[in-house]
Amino acid sequence: MRVWREKNRERHNKLARESHARNRLKPENVLYRKNYHYRTKYGISYEEFEEMVSKQNNRCFLCGDILKKPHLDHSHKTNRIRKILCTGCNTMFGRIEKIGIDKLKNYLSQ
Repeated sequence: MRVWREKNRERHNKLARESHARNRLKPENVLYRKNYHYRTKYGISYEEFEEMVSKQNNRCFLCGDILKKPHLDHSHKTNRIRKILCTGCNTMFGRIEKIGIDKLKNYLSQ
């Protein structure tokens, strides 16, 4: 097989791309990838993530808006999971965490 692949590199690549395109959007594959992502990055299953979203009534923990694309907020230092946030709050909170709350307080007090 390796010899054939080396001799037919273009054909092999074309077949591999077609196979990937056919299979990547199958529901079982999408669920597998989501589950793998949450397991490896956060240590929870995708089902546990969905349960967290439903416990928050599909709303952002900080602003209360309905979640279009929920984000799992976590500490980058300890990797501890916090809550589910909307895109805006997650981005804002991440930037505040990066800048530092003391620096932000000093800036706002000027």
